[in-house]
Amino acid sequence: MAETGYLLTVALVTPLSSYFKRKLKLRTIFLTAIVLCITGCLMAACTLNFPMLMTARILQGAGTGSRFR
Repeated sequence: MAETGYLLTVALVTPLSSYFKRKLKLRTIFLTAIVLCITGCLMAACTLNFPMLMTARILQGAGTGSRFR
């Protein structure tokens, strides 16, 4: 189930990355993606229950999807 949330988020954010690329600087997009991925990884490592894990995987997906071109 957590993988489904991750993949859904990547699938939603990937098409939006071209819009972000036109509107924002590449440095801003990159730093946001890195922060989302690191936050998701740290949150997933310290998870206590499933909703927290799902939130962490969604953050990771948002970070991963925004780095695609």
